[in-house]
Order: sequence, then C-alpha cells, then structure tokens
Amino acid sequence: MTFRDSSLLASIFLTGMSTALFNPLQSSFFVRELGASPGFVGVYMALSIGCAMLTSHWIGSRSDDGRPRQRLIRVSALAGMLAFLAFATLRDKVWLALASLTLVSLTSIAAPQLFALAASRSSGNGAGMLGSMRAMVSLAWVIGPPLSFGIAAALGYQAAFALLIAIYGLIWLASHRLPASDKPQTAPAAAAIDDKPGKAMWLVAAGIGVLYVAINNYIIQMPLHLALQPHAPSWLPGVLFGLTAAIEIPLMMLSGKISRRWPPEEQLLAAAMLGAGYYIVFVMVDAWQLILLLQWLPAACIALSATAGLQLCQRLARERLGYASTLYSNAISAGMALGALIGGGIAAVWGYRASLALCSAACLLASLLFLWLRGERTRAAGALAPQMK
Repeated sequence: MTFRDSSLLASIFLTGMSTALFNPLQSSFFVRELGASPGFVGVYMALSIGCAMLTSHWIGSRSDDGRPRQRLIRVSALAGMLAFLAFATLRDKVWLALASLTLVSLTSIAAPQLFALAASRSSGNGAGMLGSMRAMVSLAWVIGPPLSFGIAAALGYQAAFALLIAIYGLIWLASHRLPASDKPQTAPAAAAIDDKPGKAMWLVAAGIGVLYVAINNYIIQMPLHLALQPHAPSWLPGVLFGLTAAIEIPLMMLSGKISRRWPPEEQLLAAAMLGAGYYIVFVMVDAWQLILLLQWLPAACIALSATAGLQLCQRLARERLGYASTLYSNAISAGMALGALIGGGIAAVWGYRASLALCSAACLLASLLFLWLRGERTRAAGALAPQMK
C-alpha cells in the first residue's frame, strides 16, 4: 500500500469520525442547549436526511464529468468547517437548522467521492481497498459516539464542535495528498450520462435499502427490547454492539480475498440470509448466552453487504463511479430512515418484539431481491458469452 493509498484510508476514517461524532449528538444538543421541542427535532432530523440525500445524489450524478474528485472533497471539508463554526457560535435553533440543512448536507458528498476515487485506482485489489475503507468507517462508529458524549459531558458541546472543525480541517489537508485516478478522468460520452441505471443496479439499491431497514431497526429497538427483559443483564446491548463490530471489522479487511472466490451478488444473498436467520433467532429465543455466541451472524451480514454492495454498484457503472458510490450510500441512508420510521411505528402499536420481527421480514425480502439480481446477472453473462467467442 502506497502513502497516497494510506491517505485514502485516513480521509475516510476522518469522514466517518465526523459523522459518528455529530449524528448521535445533534438531537441532544437541540433539546438540551437550544430548548427545541421533540417535534421540532423530529422534523429537523427528517429534513436533514432528505437534504443530505438530495445534495449527494445531485452532485454524485454530476461528479463523473472529468473534474478532480479531490476538489469536491475540499468543498465538503470547507462546508464542514463553516457548519460547525456556526454550531459553536450561534444559539438560534432556526439558523442552526438552516446551517445544517445547507452546509452539513454538503459534507455528505465526501464519502462517495472517496469510494469512487478508490475504485478508479487500478491496483488490482479494488475490493480489498474498499473493504479496508468500510472497516475504517465501522471503526469510526465504534470510537465516535462515546467520544462525542464524553467530550460534551466533560467540556461542553462547543468543545465537541471545535473537534469537528479540526477534523474537517484535517480532511481538507489530507485531500491534497489523495491519489489521482490511475486512468485519466475524462468526461464520459453524453449517451453514458443520459443512460438510466439498469434493472440490476436498481435491484442492488433496493436490496441494500431493504437490508438496512432491518439493520437500523435492530440497532434502535434491540436495546429497548432487552431493557424490558428480566433475564437480560443491563450491559448486554453494549456488549452485543461491541462484539459485532469486533467481528465485522476484520471480515471487511478480508473482503479482497473473499471477493476473489465469491461474486458480489452471492455475497449479498448470503448476507441477507444470515441476517434473516439471526433476527428470527433473536425474536424467538430468550437465552442471551446463545445470542452472544451468534454475533458472528449480524457481523457477517453487515461486512458482506457493505463491501459487496458498493463493489457491485461500481461494476455496474464503471464509467460513473461517483454516481454509483452515491447511489449505494443513499440506498443505505434511505433504508435506515425507513427502518427507524416503520420500526418505531410498529413498536408503538405492537411492542418491541413485533418491531424486531420486521428485521427478519426485511431480510427475507432482501434475499428475494438478491435472488432476482443473481438471475439477472446470470442471464446477462449468458447473453454476453456468445459475443465473446
């Protein structure tokens, strides 16, 4: 791995850290520091997700026109510094919400552009690099949330926002050391730009989105469910999250070797089926010792789907890597938002166990979508075979 490849890993880790520090903290900041109502926070969070998705999609669909991706990453970093300077100095919830909906939304373009830049490197181990980058994001989410709340509790929210300004400053500096594409990035033909994603691309996006309905709903509802179970120790949710992350990160680092032996569509299907199996057992079994032993199942589900989904999106749109990476990221964001919305509604009406049953149903639906995808890929390969002779 070269120095410039290492700068990719450092940049994606810092980008992941910025999200992991701010996202868990923002609702607490608006309520405790600014006196915002829960209704205001709910509307703000929904608008934030929507604005970030629209911004990243709009820029991502236009990022393959030949301009350097490093420039877009610098714009993202500058927007982050300005946004958290506003959070550190302003105390008006409306102005801060507007700053978040505009400036913070611009920070969402950095991660897809970093993934697209990594995919454009013809080092021969693209899946390995993408897996390592996804592992850096997961590591950031292990470190970020407890660090953000610890800093806010000890030093105040302003200290947390000052750290975010520094992180975006480091991203801006690191962007000057990012590698260029091994292939000259030229504007693709108009036909390629106007071409709509094919059925396979939509199946990948839909399957990933449905799978993350399950993953995010589990993250939200699992601690609430276990808190009501008399047999479950209070430390169990934290240990489950930590153990899953500890298994998932090494699996992501091994994604290069896995991808050489296993096509990405097969990995996606396996991820959905492993997730369905785990969530069915979690809902039906109360023995927490068994649940601990089965944490390799959700870890494998996340690790396989994270790398294989991105890799397949980029394979299906080789000339539009920025668009493909953004579509993948937005599919995850949409799935997480939908999972929180539907899962919360089910929990309010029928309880946490019923809400967690949604996870297994979503994974089964994702399995069907990935089976459909595998069939489409098989038919496409069969159609190309006579032309290759």
